[in-house]
Amino acid sequence: KELICEISDDGPVLTWWECALSLLRRMREDDISPSLQSISSVVSACEAAGQWQRAIGVLELMPSFSPLLGDDQMEETSDPEPANLYCLNAAISACEKGGAWVE
Repeated sequence: KELICEISDDGPVLTWWECALSLLRRMREDDISPSLQSISSVVSACEAAGQWQRAIGVLELMPSFSPLLGDDQMEETSDPEPANLYCLNAAISACEKGGAWVE
């Protein structure tokens, strides 16, 4: 059973991972830097739904993690909170659930 969250009375009904990604996108649009806990929560929501591509995509937003994914042209920014074990484990678990071990 998929958990859902309702955005508004008139808006669409989205799954939790979609809500988490939407919130993260809105934070970035409003120039709000997401905390490590926010990013970890989004990765975990994607992991729970087996959305491994999206979990990895969220990790790519973290400057400290981008070089590990082969992104050599990342922006020069200070990343006070590097990806932690929870983020990495959730992303690995998402890949496992999605059958994407080779990726």
